[in-house]
Amino acid sequence: MNDQTPRPDFDAIVAERTQLKAIADDAATRIKQIDDQLRDLGYGSHPYAGVRVSIEHNRRLDADRFQRAYPPATHAALYKVTVAPDLTAIKEQIAPADLDAFYNEGTPKVVVR
Repeated sequence: MNDQTPRPDFDAIVAERTQLKAIADDAATRIKQIDDQLRDLGYGSHPYAGVRVSIEHNRRLDADRFQRAYPPATHAALYKVTVAPDLTAIKEQIAPADLDAFYNEGTPKVVVR
């Protein structure tokens, strides 16, 4: 930077960033509140305000519980070398109805398109 190049007003830039961060935080909080209300719609697809709101399952495999039922020592094909459940192999080799007992239901996902 030479002496003739105007220097940015860093005070103004930082003040603007601080204001935008506060707005973004407030918006994120409000979106979470809205999503909590939208979950009351129940699972499925719901048309509102010209968009589709989808309430979807948010399941995660409970790896600890799965490992207790299918130990790596006796079910090595279901595990990766890191001794973690291999979800691809599990889904190929264990019936979905049997696998359902090992999932934990997370907070329902909200999708707005």
